[in-house]
Amino acid sequence: MSSTHNQVIKLQKATLQTIKDKIAEHIGELPSDLRRFQQDYHDATADFSAISTRDELTQKISAANIVLCGDFHTLNQAQRVHLRLLRDQLRMGRKIVLGVEVIPASEQKNLDKFLSGSMSEKSFLKEIDYKRIWGFPWEHYRPIFDFARKHKVPMYGLNTTSTRSGAHPTLFARDNFVAKKIASIAKVQMDALFFVTFGDMHLAPNHIPNKLDKALGREERKILVIFQNSEALYWKLAQQRLADKVDVVRVDERSYCIIGSPPWVKLQSYLDWLENTDRQLMCGTSYQDSMKANYEEELYNIACEISVFLGLERYNLDSFDFRSIDDLPHIKDWYPDLARLVPRNNCLYFPDRHLIFLTIVDINHAAEGAAELIHHLRSGYGVEDPTTKDSFYRRVMRRALAYFGSMLLNHKRKCWYFRDHHLHVEKTRNKRLTAEEAEKRLVSRKVLEHQRAEDEFIWGMKQRLHLPSVYKADVETGYAISRAIGYIQGDKFYRGLFQRVVTGKDMRQLFCNPMEEPGEAMEVYIHWRIVLKQVFKMFTSKDQTF
Repeated sequence: MSSTHNQVIKLQKATLQTIKDKIAEHIGELPSDLRRFQQDYHDATADFSAISTRDELTQKISAANIVLCGDFHTLNQAQRVHLRLLRDQLRMGRKIVLGVEVIPASEQKNLDKFLSGSMSEKSFLKEIDYKRIWGFPWEHYRPIFDFARKHKVPMYGLNTTSTRSGAHPTLFARDNFVAKKIASIAKVQMDALFFVTFGDMHLAPNHIPNKLDKALGREERKILVIFQNSEALYWKLAQQRLADKVDVVRVDERSYCIIGSPPWVKLQSYLDWLENTDRQLMCGTSYQDSMKANYEEELYNIACEISVFLGLERYNLDSFDFRSIDDLPHIKDWYPDLARLVPRNNCLYFPDRHLIFLTIVDINHAAEGAAELIHHLRSGYGVEDPTTKDSFYRRVMRRALAYFGSMLLNHKRKCWYFRDHHLHVEKTRNKRLTAEEAEKRLVSRKVLEHQRAEDEFIWGMKQRLHLPSVYKADVETGYAISRAIGYIQGDKFYRGLFQRVVTGKDMRQLFCNPMEEPGEAMEVYIHWRIVLKQVFKMFTSKDQTF
């Protein structure tokens, strides 16, 4: 166990250092004020006082008047956390007011027009000159604005940057401005929770929090600070072997930290943004084109790292083609029968072309694609009819190995377990559903049907495991079922490494096994399904985690 833990940590730290080196190449030496901000942030999040939970944090938020929640602008997961926390408070009946760094205070009139529906999104972004004044992906922030519009939540722009003057105030001046702005709004919105999203480093005690205390004066307002994804706190947890078990820590009486993404995932998002921005400026390429160029190298690096961890040779790992959503017309030409899989599969691998196709280009799905490439290159499996029993279980095992590979790079990934599927079926019972929702429910029902059948087979209640309705489902549904089951198996493979249920040798053999003999893939799946029952995982619904 110790050896496995150390191996994983070594892989993760190597990944992180590679990313940091690449970032340094792009940005060079940091200005002195930014270095000071970084140091203040590091000092503020160097240690924690206690392990916490989402429930505890939710209660702390509900008791607060002002919440300062950290943002990492390029990490979509950070903005998703904001949304989850806001939804929690809305369900509790709390009146909410939003303050956001993403919009300058000088653009409040345009923001109000957009929120009221009198200005389109396109016009709003053009009017405030979003690309110049902010520049981080709007797609990350749109759901927060949609939330505000849907629930008629007042929203205030807090940034100092002016779309008119183009001025860039110092970091310290921004802190002063924002603190005074928050205080002035909070004094008016006395009965509401004022939820502020702002860059994480600005939330160190001697920055916005202390300046806000001064700006409020004698006003008695409970302030709560929520950091996100502190690197120092992550490694503290990793040292105690808690990094994959803990999502929230209490830093002190006034602040918490959510650990929803490992530090290398967080910084990879920043590196992607830097490289994509550079390419767009230099070459005039689109965002998607620049992402594609970046991830060709990234896929290779990830494949090398996973191979080293597994003890497999690294030869031929660059012999792949990478395509993204912009290349969908090519996929339709090459695979007319499989092209319809694209909308519902964020990662697809086509062995005949050594082709990795990513609908969503990020480190999670890149690692999936890299792991499947390794499996194909080392086992030599071929193309097959997707509607047979054997091909179903091969797909299950391939998705399991792919998900396992992605967990090595991001153990914070969450997948639906069987109970999640059960909860989903119950939640949607007797409800009118869209075609997409109905398909999702059907997949959950089929996953549960397969679970019952395999349990009956394992415990000797049935002589064989045979579900024609699952194996011969239409291609989209069949792939979705095998992916869902495979993800559960892959998650357990990763956890089993640390619980001495699975060894590195076991995983190496699985990656090298094509499972091409009739019935072999099902036998391998059932064998590991039985073995992995020993793996302990306290159930928490994916929807209830960060």
